Amino acid sequence: MALTMVTAVIGGGVDTNVIPAGFHSMLGVLAILANGVALRAVVAAFNESNRIVDEVNRLLGVE
Repeated sequence: MALTMVTAVIGGGVDTNVIPAGFHSMLGVLAILANGVALRAVVAAFNESNRIVDEVNRLLGVE
């Protein structure tokens, strides 16, 4: 999230011609990749949580 915010702030510097556009583009690509990694981690955590809840329900005899 911080990388996405920094990219947006740097975009303001690009608009005012203080920072080169290539730097902003590089940060944008890195932000997209970081968000993809974070999405994979969240999906894995949800799957593990679901597995644990199913196991607890099975042990308790809850359907």
